[in-house]
Amino acid sequence: MKILVLTRYSDHGASSRVRVLQYIPYLKRAGFSVDIQALLSNKYLESFYRDKTRPLYILFLAYMKRIITLIKMKRYDLLWIEKELFPMFPCLFERLIFILRVPFIVDYDDAIFHNYDLSRNKIVRALFRKKIDTVMKMASVVIVGNDYLAERALKAGARNIEYIPSVVDLRKYEYSGKFNKDVFKIGWIGSPPTANYLNLIYEPLKELCSENDSILKIMGVDRIELPGV
Repeated sequence: MKILVLTRYSDHGASSRVRVLQYIPYLKRAGFSVDIQALLSNKYLESFYRDKTRPLYILFLAYMKRIITLIKMKRYDLLWIEKELFPMFPCLFERLIFILRVPFIVDYDDAIFHNYDLSRNKIVRALFRKKIDTVMKMASVVIVGNDYLAERALKAGARNIEYIPSVVDLRKYEYSGKFNKDVFKIGWIGSPPTANYLNLIYEPLKELCSENDSILKIMGVDRIELPGV
C-alpha cells in the first residue's frame, strides 16, 4: 500500500511529530510505502516562535507546493491528513479527494474546529464554521485523541472513528530513577503561542508556590513572566 502523509508541520512541530511522524518507521517496517509532505516548514515555525509573525510569502509557497503534491494523489492508495489540507481555506481539495474516491484519513489532537466556529471574526465564522465537520463526514476514517473530539466527529456524521491518544515512544527517553520528594514539581510542556494560557492559572500557581516548597518547570518556551511562581 502506498500512503501519502500530509502533515501540518515538519519535525519541529510537536503535533505532527507526536501524532504522525513517530509512527512512520513502524509503517515502513510493516511493508507500507510512505511519502511525507509537510505544509509548514521548520523555517516557518522558527520565524513564528521568534517573531510571532506568519510570513505571507512562505505561506503562499507552502500552499502552492501542497497543491502540486495533490496533483499526484491518484498514485496513492491512501491519504493521511493531519487536521486539514489548508488552514483558513475552504475544504475544496478535501471535496475533490472525496469525489475522486481516493480514501483519506484525518487526524485530530486538538479542537481546531473552534478556530472557526468560535472565531471572533464574523467572516471566518460565516465561511468556515462547518468546515471541519464536512471534512470529518467525507473522511474514510477520523482519528481522534480524546472523547471531546470523538463526540464532534460523531455529530458531524463521520463514518468511522478511531481513538488514539497522543503518546511518546518511551524507548527514546531514559528515566534516571532519581526523584527529589522534598520539592513538589509541576511540569508544563507547550510552545510560545500556548504559554499565555498559564496566565489563566497564575493565581493558583502563585498560591501553591508561596505556601509550599513547589516549583513550576516549563518546557518549550524561552521565558515567561510569572512573579511569585
